[in-house]
Amino acid sequence: MVWCPEVLLTQVLSQVHYIPDSWRGKAHTSKVRQEFAQLFQFKAIYLLSELLSPIVTPLVLLFYIKPKALDIVDFYRNFTVEVVGVGDVCSFAQMDVRRHGNPMWQSAPAAEPNPPPPNQYTQVSVCLSSSIILFVHEI
Repeated sequence: MVWCPEVLLTQVLSQVHYIPDSWRGKAHTSKVRQEFAQLFQFKAIYLLSELLSPIVTPLVLLFYIKPKALDIVDFYRNFTVEVVGVGDVCSFAQMDVRRHGNPMWQSAPAAEPNPPPPNQYTQVSVCLSSSIILFVHEI
């Protein structure tokens, strides 16, 4: 049996229907082998990642997400609205500038008797206003 990397690489890549032009005639080079290895993981690494993911995922949920669980629930509680015919959606998806927009950018600022205290969502108002301005400008 003669080892011919070009034939072997062509046979393998014909199964996945992907052969970059830069690989043709260069199957014996280390550059092509490195690119091939990046594109297709070794089975051992793939198997290891599949075996470790059920162990790592609960740890991430326990130590990273658990302390933020109340913030996540508060976000859903504060920013979920019911749209008739659609159901529950995030209020940011409605692009409601009066509710989430920056008061300095609105044409007639409404005088609120009790302005809401600043929170972690303050920057969202600037982003929402900027998005709407760019959206209208593109139309």
